[in-house]
Amino acid sequence: MQFVFFSMRNFKRDGGGSIRMYGVLNALAAQGNEVLFISNAEDYSKFHPGIKHYFIDYELTPADKRKFQGLLSFFPAFVLCFLYKSMFVALENIFKEAGCLNQKIYFFEYLDNSIAYVLKKKKIIPAYVNDIHGVATIEFEYQKSQEKGLLKKAIYSLKFLMADLLDRKVFENGDGFIFASSAMKIYYETAYPKVKNKQYHILPNLLMDDACRNVVDEKLKHSLKAEYAIEEDDFVFFFAGGYKPTAGVEDLISVFKELIDRYRTQKLKLVLIGHGPSYKNCVALAADLGIDDQIVFIEKTPYSQLLTYQSIANVIVNPDRQNAFSELIVHLKYFDALISDCLVINGEFPSVKEINKDRELSMSFIPSSTESLYDAVEKSYLNYAALKEKYQNTRKYTCENLTYKSYIHELYN
Repeated sequence: MQFVFFSMRNFKRDGGGSIRMYGVLNALAAQGNEVLFISNAEDYSKFHPGIKHYFIDYELTPADKRKFQGLLSFFPAFVLCFLYKSMFVALENIFKEAGCLNQKIYFFEYLDNSIAYVLKKKKIIPAYVNDIHGVATIEFEYQKSQEKGLLKKAIYSLKFLMADLLDRKVFENGDGFIFASSAMKIYYETAYPKVKNKQYHILPNLLMDDACRNVVDEKLKHSLKAEYAIEEDDFVFFFAGGYKPTAGVEDLISVFKELIDRYRTQKLKLVLIGHGPSYKNCVALAADLGIDDQIVFIEKTPYSQLLTYQSIANVIVNPDRQNAFSELIVHLKYFDALISDCLVINGEFPSVKEINKDRELSMSFIPSSTESLYDAVEKSYLNYAALKEKYQNTRKYTCENLTYKSYIHELYN
């Protein structure tokens, strides 16, 4: 079968979006399908060699992306065609070069989906399928609920309105959808009834097929332990992800402080990797609690080295707070944790429970409950050996059942 995909991403930095694209494209190509990919990627080393690439050579800055989507929320497609004429001329030329002007195209990310809507309205393409693995309206609604100031609440209300208007336009005019979960499908069909009865596929966020072939870089591991003063008898908790209001990193720091106070030991360490809006607050909280000497803050690391960073830990904790988005999809960081050979603690969201039935793969806690999170963290510390034995097959099961290779047949239906 032939599949044509599109993304404006340049792949110079790895993240959840790029990892999903690598996973889908490589899995399809590995099974012998003809895969065409139109993007701004210049480095093809992480792509399957069978993929045929077409280079867009036109990028939008982050500010331009926000502007484009904001304008499209309120104005018709022909206005965007006029304002971004050079971009759409470039895109039309690249579609001609790829020979796919009359084909259905799969679009990956939020910006890509918006561009798909304009391309169809301009009759450059006849049909598009949106890959939906995020919900902007839910994010803005949550941020609004956390704000106390009237001005910031008003700003998030406006952002919610714009995202809702944009989603309605883009998705109601789409010809098919790839949903990250069945719950997400229900969410969008309820929010936008015209989405119902259109072609759809369910494809969760999963692991790339080569993720399980990664091995720990022992030299780097030794270097990390020396750099961050982690000794052999230290017990290390670990988090890697975005510092967002819903991430719950502050909760993890507070729980870690409670564990230190109860057991009065300097042999506990917490490694936090990532960045985001609440990063500075977390650094300040660690200092205020007087435990910053037992917490290691690392702002970022290459995704290819994540397994090695995880290997310095005993327990990986994903402390996400209760939020509607996590109810709908499983975050990639959970799958990354499951193949680490560490104990894993994750919020007991309905989306996660579909995979972690009867807690067979990882420990859990009630989201937004610091008491429940503390109980799980303490249990992992006190019963480490027994729990390691209980979860000894987690990596094996994940590698055999939770990669894109295991699910990619969904796109054939």
